[in-house]
Amino acid sequence: MQDSNTNLSDKALKDYLDIDFINLGDTVSTNTYAKELGLSGKCHKPTVIIANSQSGGRGRLGRSFYSEGGIGLYMSLLLFPKLPLSELQRITTAAAVAVCQAIEELCPSKPAIKWVNDIYLNGKKLAGILTEGSYDPETRSTKFAVVGIGINVFSPKNGFPEDISNIATSLFPESSPRISHQYSFFRERLCAAIIRRFMPLYEDIKQSPHFKEYRDRLFIIGKNVDVIENDRIKPAKVIDLLPDFSLLVEYDDGKRKALISGEVSLKLNTKE
Repeated sequence: MQDSNTNLSDKALKDYLDIDFINLGDTVSTNTYAKELGLSGKCHKPTVIIANSQSGGRGRLGRSFYSEGGIGLYMSLLLFPKLPLSELQRITTAAAVAVCQAIEELCPSKPAIKWVNDIYLNGKKLAGILTEGSYDPETRSTKFAVVGIGINVFSPKNGFPEDISNIATSLFPESSPRISHQYSFFRERLCAAIIRRFMPLYEDIKQSPHFKEYRDRLFIIGKNVDVIENDRIKPAKVIDLLPDFSLLVEYDDGKRKALISGEVSLKLNTKE
């Protein structure tokens, strides 16, 4: 049996995963490792890189991702999609749906999605997804893509850092859960469940088979938000999700705009 303070089990990962994996233990960033592996040219098929902790976990727009050892699932998936870099958000959104489905498969939690890459639970951030790509100038296409997924599974023993203590949450409140069937190899099982849910979506990614479910899981449609772009903040209302996964918003002056995920971020506001 396993508790949250041990490293991830190679044996359990072999038992649960259907694709190749690399178990790093402790590392700087699974995304960084996966990108270096992709650039090396030594890997040509989907591979999962998973770690017990990260000293330099990253999120969108240069933000850090808290990655304490033993309490979270920190994984990156190295892929070789036939998509232009401009369409990699199809992969990000498919991963978001897969994460939600996997969580619901293994526990009673009901997560939701905040466009474009955050998973929320009970109004707080549970997980984040960061997709990065490498461009091949010879073929003018994506050489490889890396999908990083970080999930707060258990709570830190001393609580989350002060700067995120009011916005972060975990699947289980226990910092050191008892050894039981419910928690045994949970992170390994969650990793496998995500991959099992994600790969069928990825195989048909050009058709965006996950679009409806992604839209249905968005909790910000109809909500008032602050659109943050180039250090400017503009209040807006979220109208809908468009087929290319851009977000249609309406500003206070009545003008509408389709937001592209790589250019802006959103923050919920309390405007009535």
